[in-house]
Amino acid sequence: MPKISDGLVQLNGKAISLESIMNCYKEGLLEWSLTAQLPSQPWKPGVKLLLSSKDCSGQAEAVDQGYLIRYSRLSESVPFSKIQIEMRILETASQKWDISLHIQNHNEQAWYIREVVGVKLSGIQASGENSNLYWPNGLGQRFRGFQAIGSRSMSYPSGTGTMPWFALACENSGGLYFGTHDPDKGKLDIHANHNELLDVLDVSVKHHPYIQPGGSWNSPTFVIQAFQGTWHEAAQIYRSWYDSHASIITPPQWVRRSSGWLLSVMKQQNGEVMWDYHSGIDQLCQVAEERGLDTLGLFGWAHGGHDRCFPDFIPDQLMGGKEALRKALGRAKERGMRTILYANGVIMDLMTEFYRYHGNDAALLLENQELQVSSVRKFRSATPVPFAMGCTGSDVWQNRMLELAIQAYELGADGILFDQIGVYGPDECHNPNHKHKTPATAYTTERSQIIHSIATHMRSLSPDFAIMTEGIHDSVLSGISYVHGWGCGFRPEETHASAGEEPFPEMFRYTFPELPMTQRHPTAMMDRYYANFAVLYGLRFELETRYRADVQYLLQDKLPESEDYEDVVYYPPDHELMRSIPPAEAKQYLRQVIEFCKKYSDYLWEGRFLDTTGFELIGLSEGLTAKAYAAGDRIAVLVWNSSSTELNCSIRAGRRSLFGCADPDGESVDAASPIPPQSVRLYLFQ
Repeated sequence: MPKISDGLVQLNGKAISLESIMNCYKEGLLEWSLTAQLPSQPWKPGVKLLLSSKDCSGQAEAVDQGYLIRYSRLSESVPFSKIQIEMRILETASQKWDISLHIQNHNEQAWYIREVVGVKLSGIQASGENSNLYWPNGLGQRFRGFQAIGSRSMSYPSGTGTMPWFALACENSGGLYFGTHDPDKGKLDIHANHNELLDVLDVSVKHHPYIQPGGSWNSPTFVIQAFQGTWHEAAQIYRSWYDSHASIITPPQWVRRSSGWLLSVMKQQNGEVMWDYHSGIDQLCQVAEERGLDTLGLFGWAHGGHDRCFPDFIPDQLMGGKEALRKALGRAKERGMRTILYANGVIMDLMTEFYRYHGNDAALLLENQELQVSSVRKFRSATPVPFAMGCTGSDVWQNRMLELAIQAYELGADGILFDQIGVYGPDECHNPNHKHKTPATAYTTERSQIIHSIATHMRSLSPDFAIMTEGIHDSVLSGISYVHGWGCGFRPEETHASAGEEPFPEMFRYTFPELPMTQRHPTAMMDRYYANFAVLYGLRFELETRYRADVQYLLQDKLPESEDYEDVVYYPPDHELMRSIPPAEAKQYLRQVIEFCKKYSDYLWEGRFLDTTGFELIGLSEGLTAKAYAAGDRIAVLVWNSSSTELNCSIRAGRRSLFGCADPDGESVDAASPIPPQSVRLYLFQ
């Protein structure tokens, strides 16, 4: 089988090596660039000047493990005449190359270095068949073939840039790992572009260091590493580095064993109450229990309803008042139901008392000192609600988030959801009164720290209290115990997927298998297809009840009509799916499959996600998808037949022997029997 060392992946027509990387430098295919800027005023943006290594000459010298390239005088003109740059290209291990920059800004006043494209590498070629790009958008994306890549960008950390690494792999023949190893998890813009004319891949990484006059900066290391085998080797490279530089919180036991949640909007943005404190939470418990769900996600539980009055969350007198809410949460806990209260961790309503009195201190400000404003409109008949973005580097904002977590705990909830913390990108804040070191650390370092500090404080009150967020990126794993799915890979299909690209949840699940996450399913029921998808990937189950017709479906089995959602603007549920099967049938299968997952939770929920490693399907497998999970020295292989016909399945797991076989329909199953259509089956090996 061809290997990377055989030239399967090349740089500018040569096998990947220290010499070929240096040749790229000599031929202008390994570049850097920087943007220097004068300070801005609200009425006048600061002047920006761009300089590229193409405009400069460097002196290369051999050093231990590689080369040092010095650019001592970039230009005769200010500000570049006062800037020095060093680039190191080192082979720190076999088939592993580290590239980094050291920049000194000797300008005495005004000019600072805002952006640095630390690495731009061109001319990457893959001569093997089936070359795929693995890209960390959401849980992951896979692009089959260079032509499918096109021009691809992501900002890290964000819900669409969840990890700062990606890989180019040629099926089982190995590939290249590209990763930025930054313990501070700083803001990055990562770009991959397929040059159609030359049929090569160009990659670049942009940093935002804000190097002030008289300051210096060492870039995070950009690592290029060849690997043999499958893309899983690349994931292991990153996880090994991550574990040596960061910590991951251990979720409470109830979270690790959670079956999933019923996301419930109690009061909508327009003021309509659908579930009150007196009986509504009890009804939600009943609905969840009937389907096997053990957690309630209570959205719109406060006076403003959902998507209004953030970050003021006051128990609503209209729904029963504070004591009624406390008692209802207590009754839920008595019957074994966990509750999560909603809070938004990012935006504030411009009409609130909080904004009126604290907005100036809490707001994220753009470079022109204006707000970053958005709006949410749920109904055609209602006016959009305007919001401004808060800053996680503001003491006022941090204190409010902690207050909300403490309030949730004192009300009797088992956790709090800070919505959108895992979704928003590394937005910059130019508010001079905040404590972030630079504008670019407002939603990077500060966001990580606020989540970690709140989680630490809440665990001092109760080790079982959980911090949850919507979406995920690996910069918040020291505080987030549970994830509300958002983005690519949390659903079995991607509406906006183009030819050649596909959701690839395996990427994040394999890299961070211990993190409990729900699927994203914004509908009040699911069929076998969506339920089996969640089982396959070890995702916890989600149902959402957000509108009046959802309530009628859940309580009365009333099938919705399209006109029931005519006034809804904001992501209406899939009413056609709700009408596709009888409510009792949907309810029964979800409960059945959850009971199955509970029985084998040591593998499916608390085990280590192995993806397709450790076993192989024998014979024809079209229509079957299989994933392995490890628990101790045993593995379980979950097979999903997503086709409309029964299919035979045979599995070999190395030297392990089969000791059990089960599915949601029976205690014991003949492993040699065909798997029914739209069904899952678990094969146990030891």
